[in-house]
Amino acid sequence: MANVYPYFAYVGNLRAQIDDINYALFTSPGTVVPDGSKAYQNQFDAIVDTFYSALESAGAGSVPIVVSESGWPSAGGTAASASNAQTVKITFTRGVASSGRRRRPEKRKEREEESALAAIWPTSFRSPTSRARSMPEPRRASRASRSAE
Repeated sequence: MANVYPYFAYVGNLRAQIDDINYALFTSPGTVVPDGSKAYQNQFDAIVDTFYSALESAGAGSVPIVVSESGWPSAGGTAASASNAQTVKITFTRGVASSGRRRRPEKRKEREEESALAAIWPTSFRSPTSRARSMPEPRRASRASRSAE
């Protein structure tokens, strides 16, 4: 299982070579990152293929990857906005159904089923400000009620 957040990759790359927000939002009109015979139009596919590449290098190339979390914050950080979060929700869902990974094009059907679940679940972002604006954590039993059990 992998948590894949193009948001964090985008924010981390602002001073690097890839600072195209469209690449992170799944809205790039064409190839942003060429990689040999593969060409990436969005950050999500590039991140997942990095996981596949690492597994192949470790001799575990047949191990499937399930995306367990993904998303974009609606507030609380650089490029965090309700508009960008909505764009990612729409374009991610559309992109999930369109094709397999560049490294695993045959995985289209599995990708659709595995990633669709990640797209509908709220995510908890790790920075204090963006985390505060994401979906609330489930309520936990208080210490008093736990000790009564």
